Amino acid sequence: MNIFSIKIKTLMFKNFTLHIATILYVVITPLQITSAQEINYRIDKVTVEDGLSNNTVRSIIQDKQGFMWFGTESGLNRYDGSHFKIYYNHPNDSNSLSTSVIKNIIKDDEENLWIITSTGGLNKFNLEYNRIDRFSFNYQLSDSLNLDIFKKSAVINQNNVLWYSYSNKGLNSFNLKSKELKLFLHQKQNINSLSSNNIRSLLVDKSGDIWIGTE
Repeated sequence: MNIFSIKIKTLMFKNFTLHIATILYVVITPLQITSAQEINYRIDKVTVEDGLSNNTVRSIIQDKQGFMWFGTESGLNRYDGSHFKIYYNHPNDSNSLSTSVIKNIIKDDEENLWIITSTGGLNKFNLEYNRIDRFSFNYQLSDSLNLDIFKKSAVINQNNVLWYSYSNKGLNSFNLKSKELKLFLHQKQNINSLSSNNIRSLLVDKSGDIWIGTE
């Protein structure tokens, strides 16, 4: 039996807000000038005029096939560099997204997309079979996936555990295999607990440790 140890590291920093209105490409073109090398940048925009479903983009990820995925305020977009395929919620289709408002997209080690929505919980998108499964949770543990929260963080570690946070409700974990849920909170008398329940950022490093930025 393997025993896994997860170290939780906490950083403190001030609140910040990032808002992306459109998708920007930055194209880097090397240019040799005499003895020095200068890099030129060209910025291309992709907007609703090009087929994007909505100009408010919350999350961007690329799959192993090279497709770009954009989570927007109205639809999940797959982009091949020329054309978009857009996924929405369809009330009478259980294989559609639980809602069209996307907050975050992350990948697991099997190349499934896990899509956090604003009011519809969590969606698993199996790209191989083009199948979407929905997950909803009880209020005590995981209502964070059912709230309209812009400032959110979510990561998946090597053990296929989804770690996520919202507002000032602490740190949540969801085992993608066993579907086990856990909640971690700041405890005033426990020095080994979170320094704060208000989490702003999460990162899994190469060793599997989780770094937590709090306010």
